[in-house]
Amino acid sequence: RILTADDVFNGYLIFTGMLDALFDYRFGALPYRSLRFEFEHLPLAKFQPTATVNYPNEESFTRITEFKNLTGQAHRGTTIVREYPQDYDRKVEAKSVPYYPVLTDENRTRHRRYVSLAYRFPRLVTLGRLADYCYYNMDDAVANALEVFDALQDRVAADNCSNRKTLVL
Repeated sequence: RILTADDVFNGYLIFTGMLDALFDYRFGALPYRSLRFEFEHLPLAKFQPTATVNYPNEESFTRITEFKNLTGQAHRGTTIVREYPQDYDRKVEAKSVPYYPVLTDENRTRHRRYVSLAYRFPRLVTLGRLADYCYYNMDDAVANALEVFDALQDRVAADNCSNRKTLVL
């Protein structure tokens, strides 16, 4: 049963969060990586040639995003954000947002136990980087969400048809 405000919820529930948290860490916590963001406003028309530049090796940060390049706005100043990787810790507010799973064989095995538990709830649909405990590029994440939505629409339509009473004349 899925409960919301002490009532049984009979619809489909799409869950995109952490399965270990959903099931109160029954099999132990899954490790994640988090991020720390440092914003800076600069008196420059443009800081970098594209919206996001990745820095995989040379720097302590992993990427810089310049928001003006996403929106196309014209302004004599610009704002950037540097992303720094950090450990995830749900008990420390500054580190409490999970972004990426830490993929090891042991962690995948633990996650599969949570997936098996989730299968006990036929109307629970798990989706996304955290629920799947998988790294997705954003285009893949969006494509996957659209595929799941299409499949879910078909399931809802089938449920609606099978729950209708047949009128016999």
